[in-house]
Amino acid sequence: PDQNRLTRSISLENKHPPTIKIQPAAQRNETFILCSDGFWANTTQQELIQMSQIEPIDNELMHQVSIAMERAKGDSDNITVQWFRVERIN
Repeated sequence: PDQNRLTRSISLENKHPPTIKIQPAAQRNETFILCSDGFWANTTQQELIQMSQIEPIDNELMHQVSIAMERAKGDSDNITVQWFRVERIN
């Protein structure tokens, strides 16, 4: 129910303190899937796990986006996904 609720904003007049969370350092071969709610709401947990275990090429990501768009049936304003894996750590 709160999917479209705005919880933070950027304003010159009102200064909102940032929320800072320190996460563990990324590990080699760790995969990140950054996506909008329009993507994850229309993608199963198993599909996300599969995406994290392979090296998708653009066609595979586009295919998964197409599936999410079909499942959304026009009810999503934004379906965005970015996949990356940590190859090395300096």
